[in-house]
Amino acid sequence: MKNLRNTYFAIYLVLTLIFLNSCDGGVVDNPPPFLEIIDGPEENSTLTVNYVSFAWIGSDNGFEFKYRLVALDEDNFPTNYLDWSDYSKETEVTFENLDESRYRFEVMAKSQGFEEGPKTRIFEIDAFRGPSLSFFKSETEIPLGATDSISVWLEDVQELIATHAVLSFDESKLQLVGFSTGDFVSKKGFRLMTVPYLLNSSILQEINSTGKIEFESVLLPEYSYPEMSISGSGAFITLEFEAIAIGTSKIQYTLIEFYKEDGSVENPNTPREGKITVVGK
Repeated sequence: MKNLRNTYFAIYLVLTLIFLNSCDGGVVDNPPPFLEIIDGPEENSTLTVNYVSFAWIGSDNGFEFKYRLVALDEDNFPTNYLDWSDYSKETEVTFENLDESRYRFEVMAKSQGFEEGPKTRIFEIDAFRGPSLSFFKSETEIPLGATDSISVWLEDVQELIATHAVLSFDESKLQLVGFSTGDFVSKKGFRLMTVPYLLNSSILQEINSTGKIEFESVLLPEYSYPEMSISGSGAFITLEFEAIAIGTSKIQYTLIEFYKEDGSVENPNTPREGKITVVGK
């Protein structure tokens, strides 16, 4: 009987220690994370290369994962850069040829009917040094017959008041149908005037027959006083194209000139070309 009492006491002691350990933040209260990013850039880091890699794990081997990449503007407004992947056992990814932007990587996990996430990591790509112009997104796909836009971005400009640019595209694959001022310009308190007006019907007809867009743009202060010029990086103009034939068209600059507030003319660094691929529906 005494041995039985000793056995009960030992069991009671073990259970009490387990309970106390859980109350003190031991293993019972701290199971392994359901989903965890284990490799990639630190939160809010800036990368001077145009690629990035991430790796992640789930808390057991029965997990599947999906991920996406979101671009963030200067107000942290998100737009989908690369859409959600399908769920798979994949636990790492490398994104290459990324545009200059701030991004949020997101990954989700599911196991036995439960889904968790997204776990996120914010980072910035700043691999191209200006002053110059660039495209965003630099590589775009458009279904045949659809329209989509490509933004022209200012890169690291200082005291800019006007530009002169010539762009070329393959007029057998694309037709220009729209033109608008980028958010960066309007948020800085400026209005953009272009010469010629690109959406004039005769100008548009000439552009679409030659595949050449040539214009001068002047930054007119609206509510930016005392600032009379623009400095920094961001969306300058947006060009909207209609896809008229399957294939790939380069979008590239053949001339860029920057006019600065002090009256000088600057020839920017050679930018990376853009590419629009027209695909079947």
